[in-house]
Amino acid sequence: MDLQTPVRAALDDYINMGRPSSDSPYIFLRSSAPYGRLSKKSIWSVVYSHLKGSGIIIGKRKHGSHAIRSSLASLLVNDDVPYSVVQKILGHEDPNSTKHYAAIDIKRLRIYALDCPEPSGKFAGYLMGGDWR
Repeated sequence: MDLQTPVRAALDDYINMGRPSSDSPYIFLRSSAPYGRLSKKSIWSVVYSHLKGSGIIIGKRKHGSHAIRSSLASLLVNDDVPYSVVQKILGHEDPNSTKHYAAIDIKRLRIYALDCPEPSGKFAGYLMGGDWR
């Protein structure tokens, strides 16, 4: 079972069983009336408290709602979703903002790495124990 299955099940459960009845276009709403959208501070607090309670060692990494946005952006980019699409999903106008969130999978990049050329000239001589000059 991949991560998408339990996440999809949890969202389905929240939308059908836990979400307050509201005409709001937002998925996640405050749990008490008036049932409006969650503030950025509330979202950050919920994400941070769950990350902290999970036992994950956060260190100097992002640890609020930006951690989720960064993970999503990275997963999409590493699944070959074009940057322009990721940019729209994250709601960014500037493509450079998206690059801030998306981390490239180094193992995947190695597939495209060029072979290192054989040493030649003075450098080859240096490697064989010669003088650099």
